[in-house]
Amino acid sequence: MNLKRYLPEDRSIYILWSILVVSFILRCWHLTFQSYWLDELHTMNEADPNISWSALFSYLKCCDQHPPLYFILCRFCFAIFGHTELVGRFISLLFGTAGVWAMWLLGKEFLDRRLGLIAAALTGFNYFHIVYSQEARNYIVVFFFAVLSFVYFVRLLKQLKNKNAILYAVFTLLMMYTHYYGLFVAVSQFFTALLFIVLDRNNRNLLFSKFLLAGIIIAICYLPWIPFVLAMSDIHSFWIGAIANNFAKEFFSQYFGDNALILPFIILLLIYYCLEVFRSGRPLMHTSPIKQNDPLSLSFIILFTTTVLTYLIPYLRSVLVVPMLFNRYTIVVVPAFIIAISFALIQIHHATVRGLLLGTILLLSVIDLIVIKKYYKQISKTQFREVTSFVANQPANTYPIINQRTSWQDQYYLNRYHYKGEVLTGKKEDMVDSILGKKSKKFDLQAFWIVGFHGEAKLAADKRAALDTAFTLMKDTSGYDAWAELYVSKWAANGSQVITSTNFPEPNAADIDGQKVIAIWGGTVKSYAVTFKKGSYEMSVLSKGTPVAGVYPHLNIYMNGKKVYEFYTPQVFGTRKTIISVPADGNYEIQIELDNDASDPAKSEDRNAFIQRILFMKQ
Repeated sequence: MNLKRYLPEDRSIYILWSILVVSFILRCWHLTFQSYWLDELHTMNEADPNISWSALFSYLKCCDQHPPLYFILCRFCFAIFGHTELVGRFISLLFGTAGVWAMWLLGKEFLDRRLGLIAAALTGFNYFHIVYSQEARNYIVVFFFAVLSFVYFVRLLKQLKNKNAILYAVFTLLMMYTHYYGLFVAVSQFFTALLFIVLDRNNRNLLFSKFLLAGIIIAICYLPWIPFVLAMSDIHSFWIGAIANNFAKEFFSQYFGDNALILPFIILLLIYYCLEVFRSGRPLMHTSPIKQNDPLSLSFIILFTTTVLTYLIPYLRSVLVVPMLFNRYTIVVVPAFIIAISFALIQIHHATVRGLLLGTILLLSVIDLIVIKKYYKQISKTQFREVTSFVANQPANTYPIINQRTSWQDQYYLNRYHYKGEVLTGKKEDMVDSILGKKSKKFDLQAFWIVGFHGEAKLAADKRAALDTAFTLMKDTSGYDAWAELYVSKWAANGSQVITSTNFPEPNAADIDGQKVIAIWGGTVKSYAVTFKKGSYEMSVLSKGTPVAGVYPHLNIYMNGKKVYEFYTPQVFGTRKTIISVPADGNYEIQIELDNDASDPAKSEDRNAFIQRILFMKQ
């Protein structure tokens, strides 16, 4: 293989390598900082090397409708390097970085290495491209193969050789076997080829024969997947909602991070690109000279047909059959916009002005990524990992888990953290009814978790009230788009205890805003005797307080006169936790002291504390 064909021959190689290194760093940094979200967990479960191949293809047909290439690649990588988050995202990282190099090839194929370097730089710093280079899904992979498909499509138009026809067919097939939107790109390419065949009288027969060769290869090699495509065509309902009239505008903005500073530059450059095409003075349909001598017009014909048809075909199906347009699916048209912007910059003949514009776009892209969006620090993906880890790392990790919507997806993290409890699927309200009614041995539970991910709401108020009659919320956690709650039977014989207002005499057992609470108006309140077993407990106090002069109540908690904890209450009900030790089995009196009681009649302020419950969870 002659590598010189694919690399610059002068010092621009150092610029290219610099772009690739920076692109790799931008995609590698904090690669596993965020949990896998719903779609990435599909990848982990479907490409699991421990399941059968038939199970993989069954998933791709019924549940996660995508072509198989990406999942086959992941399966092999997982089998060799481990079935881990790092491996899954590292695959995308490599394809993302390779996609930057491929854009250099495409720019070079259209015009020269300068265009290639600009296209590579714009891709390397592109927010949309970076995001999907850090996601264990097939979108950045189809971007890579789409770019290479266009590289050899352009090369075939300019050099009508069998080698170029075969390579074009190979990369187009890889694109089509990676994502179904690759089909729309291929249709747009063959439409463009047909346009040239009709209008180029001098090379009509040769053009026809080369694209016929490519078409035959593509058709034969894609034939095995046609049954899956036909199955896809029978789908008449999908999770994507109705398509907005301004979807193209929204998608375009999202390709560049919805950045109000960058978008004006991008739009102006695209307008300038079109003006340069239209004022070139050469009729667009004089295709024979265009292919060889007018790369600007050639780019416009190819990029225009690609963008229009890749949007138009799924849009029509979305309107007539079922919605199927989504921004990340259309990542295959992003190369067209980047090449057009790169051409616009090339048309600026003053090197300083061109460099200033390019540098400004790249700098604003970095500022937007790191400073504005805080991409490497701010959580934006469902925290399956963190919440599942919390549940699995509790002392008793055998309680059943009710998971209404995402039990199959979360199985990856449950396996990773070696959770031993059963997962109960179905509507959570129905599960709670079955547990309260003890409808079978399966539902005769002393404790259970309810978890929710990916927009899952918590229990309805009436169902929670019914549950509170027999169970106590002992532990809970929440994260981004994720939560978990542990309910323990009030009659559970595990040594845990729940202290509520019923454990205190009047007037400390109060009703505040419709909630039963332990009210500490001042001084010390004492509970009735509570039986504890010897051992270690996690004590969780759910409390709130009213301030005076901005200072909230300070509480001390004692057990039989021994101080075990102190804290300031929050403004709204929140949890304070600590670990305590009970030295021996026996009865204990819980005392709660408010040691900074105060009031300010002039401001109508009175410092009081309210406790919903104190949970003693046996460790």
